[in-house]
Amino acid sequence: MAYIQAIAAIAGVQIDPPGRHDHGIDGKFVKIGLQDYPTGLRTLELAWQPLPFQAKASQKVGHVNGEMVFDLDAKNYNDAVSTAEILVLVMHHPPDIQDWLAQDVERLMMHHCCYYWEPPLSAYGKLIKNKETKRISFPDTQLFTSEALLRLFNRERGIKL
Repeated sequence: MAYIQAIAAIAGVQIDPPGRHDHGIDGKFVKIGLQDYPTGLRTLELAWQPLPFQAKASQKVGHVNGEMVFDLDAKNYNDAVSTAEILVLVMHHPPDIQDWLAQDVERLMMHHCCYYWEPPLSAYGKLIKNKETKRISFPDTQLFTSEALLRLFNRERGIKL
């Protein structure tokens, strides 16, 4: 979540927690901005719908022919294809926890990266049964970056960049 929060902060997006109930999401991205009032600048939520996400972390993220592959739990897959819009964020990390972070006096570095997957429109409402996992695949270019988050956020809302 720290990685996701850092990316969101650079994009001017905050993360709202899912609330008291688990409805298949780990948080919601909410675009924030500054509004100039007579009394001064104020930070506020912009009038856009939040963008929900699930967050997953695994060392078992594969790379096959320019595609990333990940075995998503059936429950999480069904949650994702049951909603109109959701991102699944998959953090790929090294097997040894000692290799996750490196730091010195100038920087804190996280090794590997996070990718995003969106259920294809053709998958909406098509739940899987009697399976522990569902393999999802997505282009290895779908890195979760601040630019990608803004592009996804704006596209979902019909905003041209």
